[in-house]
Amino acid sequence: MPSSAPSEGVIDSVTNFPWWTLILVFGITKFITGPTGHLALRRVAQMLGGHDAQTPVERFHDGEINGEELKMVIAVRMDLQMGKGKIAAQCCHAAVRSYQKLCTPTSDAYWTRVKEAWENGGQRKVVVKVPNEEVLNEVVAAGREAGLLVSTIRDAGRTQIAAGSKTVAAFGPGPESAIDNVTGQLKLL
Repeated sequence: MPSSAPSEGVIDSVTNFPWWTLILVFGITKFITGPTGHLALRRVAQMLGGHDAQTPVERFHDGEINGEELKMVIAVRMDLQMGKGKIAAQCCHAAVRSYQKLCTPTSDAYWTRVKEAWENGGQRKVVVKVPNEEVLNEVVAAGREAGLLVSTIRDAGRTQIAAGSKTVAAFGPGPESAIDNVTGQLKLL
């Protein structure tokens, strides 16, 4: 009758397996999947019998600068009566544009730290509404005056909106209090 115990060959192949290759694969996965990829590395470390190891992502900023959480607020013009899909696309354009600004090689050390902290902290975004272009322009001016990163999006005019229309503006990412000072009076969409 065959034994239910594993053979010595199986045990040797498990104990001699180069575990670092598995960790390397998960490291590449983390790089590809972004800020949540570190959770996979943590699970692997726990499965391998390691302690509750912290990855560099967890030890870093964790979504804060100087103890303050970061966020991005995107203001949407309501007078344009954009459809849900159009609003989603315009908000995506604004978020990507703001992130591209953070990634420019000319960004100073502060904005580099903001970028890294925001990446590692979940990239919090809040969408609010403004009644018209006039109010959007006022909030954009206030954001720029406050030193916030501001990205205004103009539509290309291929679908619902006239070409060149300002549709949305993104404020941040940046410290929550600074962004709230500019956008805090706006209602959630």
